[in-house]
Amino acid sequence: MFLTVVVVTPPCHPGLMTDQLALLPSASPADSVPSRPPVQAPVAAADVSWELDEHTRTVGRLGLAAARQALRAASARLAA
Repeated sequence: MFLTVVVVTPPCHPGLMTDQLALLPSASPADSVPSRPPVQAPVAAADVSWELDEHTRTVGRLGLAAARQALRAASARLAA
């Protein structure tokens, strides 16, 4: 198996960051998920397989839902 590395340099944005997505004043999605202590699993050096646990998937899904809602709200503000 070959690994190809592609470096992508984003275009320069010389102006103010006023056109960026507005941050929402509400709590972050991770705040609604109960925290747990970190788990350190032993991993063999040659082991390249991995799987996300349910807590990580839940945090990711909540983050995506919050981002989608923020984009809908921003679109609605721009359309108004």
